[in-house]
Amino acid sequence: MTTTSLPSGQPVRLQQRWTCRSRAVSPAPLLSPPTTRRLVADFRRKTVASLRVRGVAAEREQDDSPLPEPPPALTDEEKMLANYVPVYVMLPLGVVTAENELEDAGSLREQLRRLREEARVDGVMADVWWGIVEGAGPGMYEWRAYRELFGMAREEGLKVQAIMSFHACGGNVGDDAVCIPLPRWVRDVGDVDPDVYYTSPRGVRNQEYLTIGVDDRPLFHGRTAIQLYADFMKSFRENMADFLDSGLIVDIEVGLGPAGELRYPSYPENQGWEFPGIGQFQCYDKYLNEDFKAAATAAGHPEWDLPDANDTGDYNDTPDDTRFFAAGTGTYLTDAGRFFLTWYSTKLLSHGDRILDEANIAFLGCTLKLAAKVSGIHWWYLHPSHAAELAAGYYNVAGRRDGYAPVARVLARHDGAVMNFTCAEMRDSEQPEEAMSSPEALVRQALSAAWREGVDAACENALSRYDRRGYNQMLLNARPNGVVVGGDATPRRVAAVTYLRLSEELLTGSNFRAFRSFVRKMHADQDYCPDPARYGRPMRPLERSGPEVPVERLREATAPVPPYPFDGETDMSVGGGLAEFIDWVFDKVEWIFSPERPATFIKPSSVSNNKVKLVFSEHTQAATMAGSLLANYVQVNVMLPLDAVTVDNKFEKGDEIRAQLKKLTEAGVDGVMVDVWWGLVEGKSPGVYDWDAYRQLFKLVQEAGLKLQAIMSFHQCGGNVGDVVNIPIPQWVRDVSKSDPDIFYTNRGGARNIEYLTLGVDDQPLFHGRTAIQMYADYMKSFRENMAEFLDAGVIVDIEVGLGPAGEMRYPSYPQSQGWAFPGIGEFICYDKYLEADFKAEAAKAGHPEWGLPDDAGEYNDTPEKTRFFTGNGTYVTEKGKFFLTWYSNKLIEHGDKILDEANKAFLGCRVHLAIKISGIHWWYRVPNHAAELTAGYYNLDDRDGYRTIARMLTRHRACVNFTCAEMRDSEQSSEAKSAPEELVQQVLSAGWREGLNVACENALGRYDATAYNTILRNARPTGINKNGPPEHKLSGFTYLRLSDELLEGQNYNTFRSFVKRMHANQDHNSNVDPIKPLQRSTPKMPIGEILQAAQPKLEPFPFDENTDLPV
Repeated sequence: MTTTSLPSGQPVRLQQRWTCRSRAVSPAPLLSPPTTRRLVADFRRKTVASLRVRGVAAEREQDDSPLPEPPPALTDEEKMLANYVPVYVMLPLGVVTAENELEDAGSLREQLRRLREEARVDGVMADVWWGIVEGAGPGMYEWRAYRELFGMAREEGLKVQAIMSFHACGGNVGDDAVCIPLPRWVRDVGDVDPDVYYTSPRGVRNQEYLTIGVDDRPLFHGRTAIQLYADFMKSFRENMADFLDSGLIVDIEVGLGPAGELRYPSYPENQGWEFPGIGQFQCYDKYLNEDFKAAATAAGHPEWDLPDANDTGDYNDTPDDTRFFAAGTGTYLTDAGRFFLTWYSTKLLSHGDRILDEANIAFLGCTLKLAAKVSGIHWWYLHPSHAAELAAGYYNVAGRRDGYAPVARVLARHDGAVMNFTCAEMRDSEQPEEAMSSPEALVRQALSAAWREGVDAACENALSRYDRRGYNQMLLNARPNGVVVGGDATPRRVAAVTYLRLSEELLTGSNFRAFRSFVRKMHADQDYCPDPARYGRPMRPLERSGPEVPVERLREATAPVPPYPFDGETDMSVGGGLAEFIDWVFDKVEWIFSPERPATFIKPSSVSNNKVKLVFSEHTQAATMAGSLLANYVQVNVMLPLDAVTVDNKFEKGDEIRAQLKKLTEAGVDGVMVDVWWGLVEGKSPGVYDWDAYRQLFKLVQEAGLKLQAIMSFHQCGGNVGDVVNIPIPQWVRDVSKSDPDIFYTNRGGARNIEYLTLGVDDQPLFHGRTAIQMYADYMKSFRENMAEFLDAGVIVDIEVGLGPAGEMRYPSYPQSQGWAFPGIGEFICYDKYLEADFKAEAAKAGHPEWGLPDDAGEYNDTPEKTRFFTGNGTYVTEKGKFFLTWYSNKLIEHGDKILDEANKAFLGCRVHLAIKISGIHWWYRVPNHAAELTAGYYNLDDRDGYRTIARMLTRHRACVNFTCAEMRDSEQSSEAKSAPEELVQQVLSAGWREGLNVACENALGRYDATAYNTILRNARPTGINKNGPPEHKLSGFTYLRLSDELLEGQNYNTFRSFVKRMHANQDHNSNVDPIKPLQRSTPKMPIGEILQAAQPKLEPFPFDENTDLPV
């Protein structure tokens, strides 16, 4: 705040005395009506009286009028109030739901009451979501829920900071699985013109915030983006006039980018970014690209383009992985680099400036402050390039350029808009060394830049913390040089601190005790003071923004200046190690006498283990044991019926499935798996997708509190083991076969298999101009777009990509619909004209144009010895046989690799695992030729690992292996089948683990007996429970096949519940086990030679116990 001297000749009024108390009435003005632009009662100076006396004495030398009586000296309390920093608490992101309703109003009111009456906070901050308020249609604003929220805050005596949240919620750090997208009608424009979104160098769109390239483009029902924001703020003022006029709303923080921050979306978690990746520039939409080209041409460099992705790197690179950011030699130091960075950062400043100007117009005359949030990008701050800051739009370079002073200078013109800066709780010592991070230095720089430009700075924490160390760091940044109680010094302090975020955890036990102490220290150990004028922050009507800041003045602000000095520690600490120990003891006492004892306790880090064990050894050991056992927890999912959605694409079993899901929840299961049938969703015509039935089903799963594994089922249902319904692939696809039946897999006898398209047409544009791969890719993209709310909310956790018949990565070598019966060896299925031509070309390339596809491999129900191909010295061991088997299996691996790459693109950034299913072909496993595996495409022999090659391919997509027949025992199989399901499971699981993959399993056949469950338990944790932490190996999950009334009845249900409990290591259901990171982009395509190196030597599987140590 700027302090002005008194106008000449204006008398000094006697200062009134008062004591600040809760809900005190504002005192009368200290001065007569001001004639200057900013006249502020300055309680920060401890010599106010003497200063005013000197001012009046100087006037007396020119005027013999009597000297007015000086005001009395400030009391000690009034002096301390000059150090008071108000504290606000950010409300939960979903306090107003996506349906525009106030979430759990009763609980919220109680929480607000505790904040005001017990913690004595000054107010709350709330996101006002554009996507909720104007969600119904352009210009249709619904403020009812927010009026209810603000009315509740007023009733509880809390002020409000309102955020104009023009961004989407979901996909960033701390978004807590809340999904609130931009208005649907805005996204509809994006569906037609995806360049309305920020775009990465690789063309990935970010739907969190509209690109600044459309600020002046009338694309949104005739309005520009700036006009959309302006109209929203005008409507807010009109509809919240009573709250504004009464002084309830004291700050309007204007959202200017992703997460409401003035920045580009350079580090989106939903696109795979992870700390401390440098991020990526986000200016590759056509609008910003055109703007840059025009700017470069105007500067005399039409040859300059936006930085290339090969130059700037990917999200998770380090600076020195790239040419652009490399220390000392990077592109950022060249003329072209400096021009780009200047343009990039200036566009951001201009964007913020223009929206703040509209905000100033909208709220002109209201008694409040405008504010803008600046992100605390502290990683790579110690690297010469400051790469992560540059990618976000802050052109801040060590020793060369201050990237925050220009932001402050822009804010200053809007009647001193507040700079709200994040990461105020962080310490350098807490950061990993490899991140070259310095949040403390960054905060000092940003706050100093604001103060030098004469604007208020405010702070908030970046991550929720409840420890006293974090609070002490915030106290230090709030008053960098401590409390000032005497002398002429003005205590430098932030305008406010906002704590992120309100939760039950904050209001519990020692967390709340520490928070209350923190608020008290922010208030300089004074009682809550409701009148900002009392602590030197008088509110006044917002005045019109000043003239636009010339570019030259912005450039002047970039000159580096050392930050103001900050003390090493706060002089008003909330305590340290001893206080944490006392908190911990209080928590223990409360736990002992609590009727509902929590399961675990976290010992304060500053307390030694020995001391704790002496006092509470029994409880500590129990808590430790529970945490260790949780590391053995294996998630259990249940496959829904094949016809959960009917054959005519309707969801008609809502009540039945709801009841079944309830029983699954009671059994403790983690989630469900469901086939999402291509033949239903895109059944009517190409590119026409109907997701309505699946959306209804997914909503039911979400309401049940269950997770969801979705199978992209590109195959037909019908004709295989367990297929009780018939759902063919789309009719318009089958119509193509009338003129070209070779689009289907074909056996040597010419029989077509219409269950799945042959991989021979993967790249053939036969389907209304699209290839098979393109059809699968488009389907998955449509799924992501239409199921975004379930993906963003964390309901959908797995995408299993169908790669063949029964959704399995294999050839349809043993089709029941064509007469196959167990344990027949099956047939090779590669005799369509496309695969036959491919094989002939490869054979010719290998110098053997005379080789043809096998003609000696028998028929579906033969045994190996009945064929020439599979006999002891059969074709399979000859050069010709090995060539064929290598080609046959490689084609399958390449097929899976291509579709997984498309799946990765479609679901990039989503918090999901990709997965594929491998069939458990256990018959003929004990004979050297493994005949049934070979015909299915698994080139697995006694001396060759046919599964580890698949696992190696999966590593580039970070995909999970899902394997079947986990319930089977060797002893249950007929001797003539030469079957070994146990050895097969051990081999496949070991192959996945050796390649570093997550491995999951399911049962092949429906069973309800303890023997099957115990076999699954043994395979889930091959060497049993580790009571001291995670076992050496364990499944990432198990899916039980399949949900039915029989499963949920009587003893079957009781046994199943026991099985689930054992899979959970006898722990209660826990939804936080094995958290999922955003999906990252697949690594570059792996040469087939590198994949095949995994085949030999064939290693022994990891050891498996004979039986589980935790039987049903």
